[in-house]
Amino acid sequence: METFEQVLSMAVYAKNNIPFYQKLYADIDLAQLKNEKDIKLLPMITAEDIINKFEELRPINEPPYRITSSSGTLGKPKVIFRTKDDSKQSIEVLKQLLSMAEVKDDDTVFIGQPFDMAHFGYLVLGGCEKIGALAIPAGIAMTNVQYTTLIQLYKPSVICTSLSRLLSVIKLLQEEHIDGLPFVKKIILAGEPVSLSGIEKIKTYFHTVPYNFYGSEETDGLAGDCGQHRGLHFFNDLFYMELLHMDGMQPSKKGNQIGEAVITSLYQKGMPLIRYRLGDIIEIEQEKCSCGCEYPLIHAYGRAKDAFSLFDGITVMAYQIESALRSWRKDVTNYQIVVSSVVSGVEEICVKVELEDKIEGDSLDKTSLIEKLWSCSEDLTGMRATGHLRFRVTINQSDIVVTQRGKTKRIIDLRKESGNENC
Repeated sequence: METFEQVLSMAVYAKNNIPFYQKLYADIDLAQLKNEKDIKLLPMITAEDIINKFEELRPINEPPYRITSSSGTLGKPKVIFRTKDDSKQSIEVLKQLLSMAEVKDDDTVFIGQPFDMAHFGYLVLGGCEKIGALAIPAGIAMTNVQYTTLIQLYKPSVICTSLSRLLSVIKLLQEEHIDGLPFVKKIILAGEPVSLSGIEKIKTYFHTVPYNFYGSEETDGLAGDCGQHRGLHFFNDLFYMELLHMDGMQPSKKGNQIGEAVITSLYQKGMPLIRYRLGDIIEIEQEKCSCGCEYPLIHAYGRAKDAFSLFDGITVMAYQIESALRSWRKDVTNYQIVVSSVVSGVEEICVKVELEDKIEGDSLDKTSLIEKLWSCSEDLTGMRATGHLRFRVTINQSDIVVTQRGKTKRIIDLRKESGNENC
C-alpha cells in the first residue's frame, strides 16, 4: 500500500472511531483527498490536544488494553491509549532497533529506562525477548549507587539508559577508582538529546561508540543508529513525516531538508496520530547510508519550541546557539540561555555554559565564542550594528536550572517575568 493510501486509511479509521477526529474532520470529505499533496488539507494536532482532550481520543470500537503516559517533567503528562496490536508492532520496532545496535541472543541487556506508566522500558524488554537476549529491567527509580552495584553484579554486555544517567554512573565509578567495565560491549542511549562531549566521554570510558535510539512516548520508536553512526534510520514504512518550514533554519548540506517534524503513525489505532506536530527539529539526509539500509537517515536537533523572539520578529532557536557552542569547544556538557532586558531598547542574551573540565571561565577566550554566537544566525549578524542586543557568557558557575530528573530548561525568558535579575 502506498504511503498516501496508508495515511488516508488511518484518517478514515479515526473519523469513524475516535470522537476527537469525528469533530476535527466533520467538515472534511476524506473521499476528496486524491494524492500526497492533499494530506496537508487535514488539520494538524498538537501535544495540547493529547493533554487536554485525551478522553475524546479513546477509540469507540477498538478497546485499548492499557494506558501509558509521558513523565510530565516539563508540563502535564500526555496520556496515550494502546491496543495490543499497537504494542506488538512497537516491540517489533524495538527488536529492529536492537538488531541495528548489534544486540544478539547471547547478550545481557541492562534496561535503565522508565517502566511504570511509560512504555519504552517495556518495549525494550519485549525487544530483548524477541531477540532472545537476557534482560535486566532496572528502570530509573534507583539511585546511582544501586545502578553501579547492579551493573557490577550482573555484568551486562549492553547498557540501555539515558546519557545523563550514564554520565553520572561513569563519574561514580571513577570516584571509586574503577577505570572501566570490560564486560560492557555496547551502549544504547535514548530518552534525551545526545551531546558530542557525552559521546566522547562514553567512548573513553567504555571503549565503544554508543548507539542512539530516537522516539517519543506518543510515537514509540521512530529511528535509530546503525554501526556507521552517520545518523538515525527513520522507519518511513511505519511513519509519514512532513517538515514545517522554520525561518532562519538551513540544512547542513545541500539537498538535505530541515524543519519541524509533523508525524503520522501508520499503525497506531489505540490513539491515532495523524499530522501530529511532534515539535522536534529534524534534518533528513539526501544520501543513503553506506550500511545498505534503505531507511532514510535523519538528525534530531532538539525542540522547535526552544526558541525566543527579539526585535522586528526575529526568532532565535536554541539549536542555533548550540551549534555555535559545538563549533567553539567539544567538551560542552550543558548550556542554558537567559534572555533579559538591560534597559529600554537593549536586550541581553546570557549563555550559561558548563564544560566537562571545571576550567575557570576567566581563563578562557570568550570573545571567540561571542563571535560565533553573533554569526549563528543571519538575522543576528544583521542586527549586530543596531546596538539593541548584546551577548554575555558565563562558564562553569553551577547555576544552570534543571528539573528533579535532570532535564535542562533550555531558555529562561526573564522579560516575561517580574522581579528577576539578569544571570
